[in-house]
Amino acid sequence: SPETVTSLFSMELAKELTNKQAYQEAIDYLEEHAFDHDVPQEARYLLGKLYRHIGELDQAELILQQCIEDEDFDAATALELAEIHFAKHALDTADFYAKKALSFDALDNKVLVLLAEIAHEAQRYADSLSYLEKCALDENAPDEKILTRLANAQLYSGQYEQSLETAERLINLSPGAEDGLAFCMYCSNLYLGNIDEARRLAENGVRRHPGDPGFMLGRGMFRLLTHDFANGWDDYRYRLQADPRLIRPFPFQEWQGEPLRDKVILVAAEQ
Repeated sequence: SPETVTSLFSMELAKELTNKQAYQEAIDYLEEHAFDHDVPQEARYLLGKLYRHIGELDQAELILQQCIEDEDFDAATALELAEIHFAKHALDTADFYAKKALSFDALDNKVLVLLAEIAHEAQRYADSLSYLEKCALDENAPDEKILTRLANAQLYSGQYEQSLETAERLINLSPGAEDGLAFCMYCSNLYLGNIDEARRLAENGVRRHPGDPGFMLGRGMFRLLTHDFANGWDDYRYRLQADPRLIRPFPFQEWQGEPLRDKVILVAAEQ
């Protein structure tokens, strides 16, 4: 029918604009047509996805919630909502929608990885590892991102030998992956007592990436643990750049060393 042709044409054009990365044009086009009665829900889903892509998370959530109200849940919409809430650091809600998406396909790697990331952010490291271990991997060409996350999850779960094995397996398959695994390998070697290898990884990382906060932090941790306090504390200050979450918006003035008699000082827990 003419109505069906119009809907398909609208969807094809929106997808074409999206594929060309003309995101704002695609959004404008979909805003004009996506809520017409003859346009498929796929158009509204794409509109919500585009809003998430450009960082307008509240608008994306509003549109996708309307998709849920109009029809039953589907995996794609649930996953998008999980991504939105994860980006907003609403971890419980993100976990709810991700598990909803997983109920449609228990072996969907994309959903399992997201659930692992949510669990990691919530410091549920055993859960994070469990989700990653369920991912389906091609033994001959495994997903580099999944293996990298798996090595880190094993590290955070205290499985240091397994973490090194996973990291070395990935490096053998893809030598370029070593940079992304350097900090993980450094920590695992350090906790296993492989001091010389930990030192080599820490120094090599800083040498190859001078000023990189993650590598500077790694070297700082090593120096502190080996009692080189003067240099260690100097490197350790990079922790605030390596993990911005440590910078907390306390509504107090920073202490400048003035006398504290009859005053109270708040010390951040990470110190």
